[in-house]
Amino acid sequence: MDEDLRKRMLSPDFYPHRPSQVKEIQTHISHVFIAPPFVYKVKKPVDFGFLDFTTLARRCFYTFRELLLNSRFSPDLYLEVLPITFNGNTYQLSGKGEHVEYALVMNQFDETRTMKRLIEDGTLTDGQVEELAKRLADIHGKAQSIKPEIGLGSYASVRYDCEENFDQLAPFVGDFVDKGTWSAVKEGTLGFLERHQDLFQFRLENGFIRDCHGDLHTEHIIFEDKAIYIFDCIEFNERFRFIDTMSDLAFLIMELIFLEQSNRNPHLLDPYFSHIQDPWGPLLIDFYACYRATVRAKVHAFTAGDPSVPTLQRERSRALSRSYLSLAKRLIQRYARPWLVLTMGFSGTGKTTVAKALKERSGIEVLSSDVVRKELLKNDASSSSGWNEGIYRPESRAQVYERMFEKAREVLGEKRSLCLDASFLDAVQREQALAIAKEMDVNFLAIVCHCDEDQVKRLLEKRQAEGSDPSDADFDIYLKQKEAFKGWAPIPAFQRFPVDTTEGIPERELSLLASFVS
Repeated sequence: MDEDLRKRMLSPDFYPHRPSQVKEIQTHISHVFIAPPFVYKVKKPVDFGFLDFTTLARRCFYTFRELLLNSRFSPDLYLEVLPITFNGNTYQLSGKGEHVEYALVMNQFDETRTMKRLIEDGTLTDGQVEELAKRLADIHGKAQSIKPEIGLGSYASVRYDCEENFDQLAPFVGDFVDKGTWSAVKEGTLGFLERHQDLFQFRLENGFIRDCHGDLHTEHIIFEDKAIYIFDCIEFNERFRFIDTMSDLAFLIMELIFLEQSNRNPHLLDPYFSHIQDPWGPLLIDFYACYRATVRAKVHAFTAGDPSVPTLQRERSRALSRSYLSLAKRLIQRYARPWLVLTMGFSGTGKTTVAKALKERSGIEVLSSDVVRKELLKNDASSSSGWNEGIYRPESRAQVYERMFEKAREVLGEKRSLCLDASFLDAVQREQALAIAKEMDVNFLAIVCHCDEDQVKRLLEKRQAEGSDPSDADFDIYLKQKEAFKGWAPIPAFQRFPVDTTEGIPERELSLLASFVS
């Protein structure tokens, strides 16, 4: 920016509303002039490779682009773009003469109400996080999907972004970037990409690569009394904005962990996945959070390695780079933990068939409640198999689940994954399973099987006629289970994976799931 123009924009009489004072803030890409109650943002003529604002035409285009894209999230915050003109004597807003720059005009917001400031002040509430989750689910649900042939958000695109991070961090390895940590993050990230290449293609084909925010962190979210404002999305590079919705969400998840607010994440994840259909999303959160932490490590490494930056700021960036990379390592290594998987649902919905198919594809050990019941209660004189009768009475069910949970602790303690195949229709049983996963520090997933009722009836009648299945459940039991059912709580939405078995076993879904639990 011309220095004369900068001085002019610092003068209150430059603005039609004559603010009492003007304050300037500079970022690496913009001059921001705060002239209450408005803010005027002018792009710098810079080229960083991933963005190029070196010509007036480019600055004009991207300023209008910024207005358009951010109006999706906060239309009340973003107002208009005004030309800055020069008439040969002076600079003006929307005056006569040559257009020399363009200013994005915004309403000023209260900086003390950003999510980061509320966290620092200890005033952020769980209710605010839950409202934000619903807002983000709505935004992602309405965002434009990217056509697969464009290539953005594909496996190759994501891999390129990840490899670029490691290449750009490499010059700092051995200095303040620990070689072992860098290698572990790189190996874990690229290994995840290799194992789950088909899932990235699946996400692309099914519309989860969308026109997102791209820079969704706590400083870009404002909680006003009656509104949530989200601002400053990436307008300058489609590669960073046309991404998986989970990459967008994971930035915020990662930041909350980094800011020691990980207890907030269930309040973000459960409402989000209750409002949007995306069962695969939760399985990708840690991967994309690792990616985001690696990006932050890289950005701070650049600052730490810049000799023009003051020494104190460089030292702070060195420490932050190390901390972010350590977080990235912890996040990607979560996938190496054993899994506790539940295949659950009403009788006849295919949960045992799903468990067997998962075992065939992944090798995961399966423990079935029907088998445990027959072994545990084989000498039980009460042979009735009616609803809440005989070996299916509540106290007998409790014995079966207790034996299954004992086995789960044993197997998980040996660092092996386990699938528990049972109805899990009682909340106390689901709560116990969640508690075991937390106690043993393992990954947890509940595969919820459902099936068309007419198909369930046919399957159960066929099973009863053949008499070859360990289960004694018939269609009458199915109907009574359905009548008594009160929902899958306390298992949160982000840990439930629905599987429809009406048309048989969903082969592709189970193959993709198997690549996680194997």
